[in-house]
Amino acid sequence: MAAVAASVVVTVDRSEARSAGGAAPPVTMPRPRSRRRGRRPSIVLILTDDQRWDTLWSMPVVRRLLVDHGVTFANAFVTNSDCCPSRSTILTGNYSHTTGIYVNRPPHGGAVDFRRYGDDRSTIATWLHAAGYHTGLVGKYLNGYHGRYIPPGWDTWDAFDWGFHYYGFRLYENDHPRACHGRRKCAVSYPPRFYSTNVLAGKAVRFIRRAPPSRPLFLYYAPFAPHLPATPEHRYVGAFSNLPPYHPANLNRVTASQPAWLRRTPDLRRRGLSFVRRFRRRQYETLISVDNAVRRIVAALRRTGRLHSTMIVFASDNGVEWGSHRFPAAVKRTPYDESIRIPLVVRYDPWTSTPRVDHHLILNTDWAPTWAALAHVPDPGTEGLSFLPLLHARRGRVRWRDGFLVEGWDKHPATADPSYCGVRARRFMYTEYGDGSQELYDTRTDPGELHNLARVPADRSELEKLHAQMLRDCRPPPPGFHPR
Repeated sequence: MAAVAASVVVTVDRSEARSAGGAAPPVTMPRPRSRRRGRRPSIVLILTDDQRWDTLWSMPVVRRLLVDHGVTFANAFVTNSDCCPSRSTILTGNYSHTTGIYVNRPPHGGAVDFRRYGDDRSTIATWLHAAGYHTGLVGKYLNGYHGRYIPPGWDTWDAFDWGFHYYGFRLYENDHPRACHGRRKCAVSYPPRFYSTNVLAGKAVRFIRRAPPSRPLFLYYAPFAPHLPATPEHRYVGAFSNLPPYHPANLNRVTASQPAWLRRTPDLRRRGLSFVRRFRRRQYETLISVDNAVRRIVAALRRTGRLHSTMIVFASDNGVEWGSHRFPAAVKRTPYDESIRIPLVVRYDPWTSTPRVDHHLILNTDWAPTWAALAHVPDPGTEGLSFLPLLHARRGRVRWRDGFLVEGWDKHPATADPSYCGVRARRFMYTEYGDGSQELYDTRTDPGELHNLARVPADRSELEKLHAQMLRDCRPPPPGFHPR
């Protein structure tokens, strides 16, 4: 499939993406150094599932061990706000229009198509593994993964079966000959009393402890939390029973300026709003166990002497609406900030000893090229940009994107919003939908994205500029969508 630049600053092909697209900083970056001479940096990704960007306040361990030692990216986004498309982008550094993965199941989605399209043959795992990294995935891989194969690039594989669960779950494992009776891989079912976030944390710790000391490691730890049904660990049920009321300006609200498809969205009524409150509380309660897992992972890195030479990335694959714009609580496949914005914290002790907040626009396309740059591993050319220059406190001025493409497909299963492509800029959000409707919001003055400016004459030039950028970057568009 065709590839286009992720940045809307300028259109480039992938061979030029680093220089023309804004990835190359105007300052010389020092080579990462660790306390052990010659050791390349290790990399740990802690990836939650459907966690909103505004929930880190509830995670004291993440704040103490990561935020207080790292960079918090206040404007971190995904380019397609659904689990499998986002995770495909994380693994490859490419948009849905390049991976071909738009949804969670075929056609154009799921682990089956990710493999069928050949995407799994070139991922951050294969790049790092080929360079000598010890690699391990623990938890959620891609929706629809059925355990019949282990993707290329992974030394240790402890992946959820296609059904993800908090209690009563099954993993496909390849590093436990006792459980597998000598076979290379097998399915292991866990008793109902075992909580998956904790089991996976134990496997992540064991991976760190058993990794060859002479090799850097890459750990992809991906619990199910806080995804629907957001089942908290038994001991934490009710821990957020006194959660303050949640009532943003766009809760269960649509305005006359917004598209007809959105105005037709049913009111949530009392039952829907009650579920918003319950689901929100339970999401926070599931994150307590993730917080505990972060403590265990950081402790394992410290005990093995790796902490000061490891980049730790804490993030989510997308957000959820929580009742905004009349969408049910767990809806996420929209271009609104509630869905596309995510938490992102990066700790890398050689460069981030002082906590900082960075406001550059960071995408999930950027993670893979950042890790490749950190490891001094060539990547095959991605649509993302390495954000290593933004981590260094003495970076100077870094040329960066001022907007990016978002895209979504309305099939399998169907969504309330039609297929779309749009541009999220620093100040404005522009979207064109498959039914021809358009939205333009000033996210500084209207963060709830309620007052559509698409028909306001004074904002016509801004709409035309972003529309042109959308047409340039939305190539190819989602299946069946023909932007005007």
